[in-house]
Amino acid sequence: MLAALRLGIFSYWMNKYWCASAAALRGALVLGALPRLKRPARSRDAVVMGLGLVILANSRSYEGLLLAVIVAVAMLLWLLGANRPRRSIALTSVMLPLALMLVLGALATAYYNYRVTGSPFEMPMK
Repeated sequence: MLAALRLGIFSYWMNKYWCASAAALRGALVLGALPRLKRPARSRDAVVMGLGLVILANSRSYEGLLLAVIVAVAMLLWLLGANRPRRSIALTSVMLPLALMLVLGALATAYYNYRVTGSPFEMPMK
């Protein structure tokens, strides 16, 4: 346990290297919500996952996309697999809150881009 804490949380890579602790927090929001969604599907966990995905998309675009694709495949396998929840629960407790968070995040990002660059589709960093 001490070795994991020392190498994982208190190391140079976690605290110094390109703000890796912030990216680790965002990834933890997404990856931590995935197994919680599989137990009893709750909308709170879908909102947390959506928030983590939105923050990842705005801060680390390529890494966030890779993680989002992996999580989407895992969720698709879960929703189509043998231990899937009922369709009504999957739609109301998982898909709807997740989609709502992603749409709100995309709108907020587009508004920010518009105010900074004059175009909602052009990001301020090049």
